[in-house]
Amino acid sequence: MSHPFPPPVATMEARVSERWPQGEFVYEPKWDGFRSLSWSPPEIRLDSRNRKPLLRYFPELRPALEQLPPGTVVDGEIVVVVDGTTDFDTLSQRIHPADSRVQMLAETAPAELVAFDLLAHRGEDLRSVPLAERREHLVELAAELDHPWHLTPQTGAEGMARAWFHDFESAGCDGIVAKRPELP
Repeated sequence: MSHPFPPPVATMEARVSERWPQGEFVYEPKWDGFRSLSWSPPEIRLDSRNRKPLLRYFPELRPALEQLPPGTVVDGEIVVVVDGTTDFDTLSQRIHPADSRVQMLAETAPAELVAFDLLAHRGEDLRSVPLAERREHLVELAAELDHPWHLTPQTGAEGMARAWFHDFESAGCDGIVAKRPELP
């Protein structure tokens, strides 16, 4: 089964705000990593938000991409966890021209994937589907996936999101992303 749209595709980007939004939102932590689109077989890819191929720099993630059902595209973040926190400096070292260095870092500081959206599932294009429905599909998919996949937490409670902002900061949370669940 092929993907319902050809790679690469642009990612949706958040806007920075100093104030909490008003209205109905769901909230997720913003992780300190590299934004990525993970493409399943038959055309395994790992692309940056700028549509650049990243799999060469993260060879240890190929088996994770092979776990995805054919025709699936996951939007998420590549992170490296060191001593219980995401480490952007260590992650940044992965973008290196020498294959030997990339391989050494893949072994000593392996990357992990945090999933926060599902753009395609089993050949179906979900980009025009409301976020709440895509999230349901993503939760089901995440239950089938093994390490190094992680499902980002999500809440509709602003108080919980504010607590995450403070509690997760030491674990590598860069902020909080607010999303409208009824919108695609």
